[in-house]
Amino acid sequence: MAKKEHYYTRFENDGIYHVYNRTVDRKPLFTSDENYAYFIRQFDKYLSNYVKIYAYNLLGNHFHFMIKVNDLTDLTTFQKLSNL
Repeated sequence: MAKKEHYYTRFENDGIYHVYNRTVDRKPLFTSDENYAYFIRQFDKYLSNYVKIYAYNLLGNHFHFMIKVNDLTDLTTFQKLSNL
């Protein structure tokens, strides 16, 4: 059963965060080596200008990132653009 309650962290300048996500019903997220490579390329393409990656781990049905927000103003602009 899915949780109805959501917890959202407010990002802060120079804050370091553990960002993670898991698939629904633990279904596979990455099914081939190319899936892993594609995910990293997309992460780099869209977020590398906004965050610094300290560590990451991609597993079959979830991922973890340890990131630092470079500039909250830029990240907020990115969030607005991505919600169009």
